[in-house]
Amino acid sequence: MSAPGERPDSHIAVVEDITERKRAETEQRRIEEQMRYVQQLESLGVLAGGIAHDFNNMLMSVLGNAGRARPRRARIRLSLPESHRRLGEAARILPVLSSFSCHSSPIHA
Repeated sequence: MSAPGERPDSHIAVVEDITERKRAETEQRRIEEQMRYVQQLESLGVLAGGIAHDFNNMLMSVLGNAGRARPRRARIRLSLPESHRRLGEAARILPVLSSFSCHSSPIHA
């Protein structure tokens, strides 16, 4: 021991290696980020599935009514096949929308 006013003869230092703790924290942040991404994709899938379902319901109604229409005017008679073709094109996007949905199978129109 040193006398009062003199410099101490020894020092005590405590060193702790926190490399593993920092590595674990970094890994935990990476996993949490991946989980948020997966949750966002799942939400997108649920939204796409709902849109596809509603869109399918609307298209089937319009297609059914267009198929039953018997127009008397030539101009309407010519536009109905084109309308029916366009509705068929719109219906073909349903499997694409449904493929985003995790909870449903593709809808085939």
